[in-house]
Amino acid sequence: MKKLVTLSATLLFFVVLTSCGETTRQEPPDEAVPASTVPIAEHMGEHFEQVTRVQTALVRGDLEGVRQPTEWLAAHPAIVGLPEGWSPFVDEMRTEARLAGEAKTFEAAGAATAAMVLTCGECHTAVKAEPRVPELGSRGLPPADQIDTVPHMLRHQWAMRQMWVGLINPSEESWRKGVEVLTDAPLEPQMMTDDVEVRVVVGGLAERVHEAGHNGQRAEDWSTRARIYGELLSTCADCHHALGLVIALQ
Repeated sequence: MKKLVTLSATLLFFVVLTSCGETTRQEPPDEAVPASTVPIAEHMGEHFEQVTRVQTALVRGDLEGVRQPTEWLAAHPAIVGLPEGWSPFVDEMRTEARLAGEAKTFEAAGAATAAMVLTCGECHTAVKAEPRVPELGSRGLPPADQIDTVPHMLRHQWAMRQMWVGLINPSEESWRKGVEVLTDAPLEPQMMTDDVEVRVVVGGLAERVHEAGHNGQRAEDWSTRARIYGELLSTCADCHHALGLVIALQ
């Protein structure tokens, strides 16, 4: 029980760090306001914020937290002034957002979220747009590799962030840096819980994260990489859920 309480605090700290770059929650734009009055940079910033909220909710194991941001992404008004050729990508993004919001399992939500982020990256490539969101240019170095819960979770957080940047930018460098960190040896299950049955489940999930890192290194196309990223999102959620940390992480 002592280990579970400690892990609850650790993962709560992890989620706070994951969320610290988010801005104040935005409400959907008023449809009565002409769409053309919304600057493109502001509109893209809102997209970035809402997609960040979806990812953070999934990492927490909070399926209900996926609903509101995906509703915004699926239904918000389009704007005038985006580069030619963006429309099909927006339609696809809305479809994937709707699927993520309607998902009944972490696996389905993770897959739809990854497909949505992939579509953002494909649109940026197609219209030759380089995202200007400051966070996308900030990679830095991963936290030190230590056999302890806190630094291990911080390294996972950093790695997931780089993979996400890799997909949405798109950036080969960010993707490679992220998956390299995920090849770290997984934590031993006894470091996370005293419950013998839960150890079996968590141990398997930790191995899946480690395997995803190796698969991510071998993946050469962005569609395969997106699938791996979606599986990782659901694995994080499943692990937190198995440890009984869903409420603690909200």
